[in-house]
Amino acid sequence: MPLNESWRQDFSLRLLALLLAVVIWFVVGRGSPSPFMAKSEPVIERTFPVIVAFMGVPSAEVVTFGQTVEPASVLVSGPQSKVEKIARVTCLVDASRLSQAGRTTRTVAIEARLTPLDSEGGRVTGVRLRPEAVFVSLWLERPELREGPRQNR
Repeated sequence: MPLNESWRQDFSLRLLALLLAVVIWFVVGRGSPSPFMAKSEPVIERTFPVIVAFMGVPSAEVVTFGQTVEPASVLVSGPQSKVEKIARVTCLVDASRLSQAGRTTRTVAIEARLTPLDSEGGRVTGVRLRPEAVFVSLWLERPELREGPRQNR
């Protein structure tokens, strides 16, 4: 192969590489989204009231007649698509651990972690909760006190 032919082949490969580089620069650098580049999603914040959910069965001697949650609401932040999926934020209290222990009334304070849930009750992940836990105060009393005095007939 003569020297002149080798030079032409080398020059045409360099010209092709330059042409491809310019095309790639226009496609990627000029705003056309590449399927390989991750899209940036806006981060949003929403406030939700905290809902207390009970699991388990309390002992027969316990009736809950009041509750408060501190704080009563939670700030959720994260990618817009995730935050918009959230229908409610709950804290779970194990009712089977509540007992009266012979007292007529008493107050119980429990620290409970928060869980963001979608409309079908599934957990939503990838969001931040502030705060991550709340304090639930429950007022308990014995059932016979709630029913009032019994009358004999």
